[in-house]
Amino acid sequence: MRYFKWLAIEAKIFNVGEDRRTESPNPNAEFFSPTNPAGAASRQAAAQHALEDMMRWFSETDGTIAIFDATNSTRERRQWIEDSCAQHNVQTMYVESLCGKEDLIMSNILEVKTSSPDYVGMSPEEAARDFRERIRNYERVYETIDGGAGSVNGEGKGGGEGTEK
Repeated sequence: MRYFKWLAIEAKIFNVGEDRRTESPNPNAEFFSPTNPAGAASRQAAAQHALEDMMRWFSETDGTIAIFDATNSTRERRQWIEDSCAQHNVQTMYVESLCGKEDLIMSNILEVKTSSPDYVGMSPEEAARDFRERIRNYERVYETIDGGAGSVNGEGKGGGEGTEK
């Protein structure tokens, strides 16, 4: 974001987790299970709210780049985002970051996620175990970006044209 600010590009992050925390402030990994319909409904409602905020921001400001910060694990979810953005003439680009190195994943969790607002009052070890289980829940339904238009993954492979608003 600092880089965009330095370039005088109006940009903003829309974090679905922040919206989700208003209804579910400290969910455990089970909340993110694909077999938890109440959790799925709550996560979708938060995503809908964040997406609406993003569209409102585009229409009410000179905003150029919005980052829809969420775990958009499935093609269906990404298609919903893309369709919603297209209705407002907002172009999308997806960034996929893949990592199969367990030591790097755990290092990231311990350095970043254990201090997340989701884990207030929890020991770093307990938070790390729970977040690792959350990742496993995401992995159960994850569908990779297939290289269609607007995709770039963390391995440096571009799949198509990617542009902002």
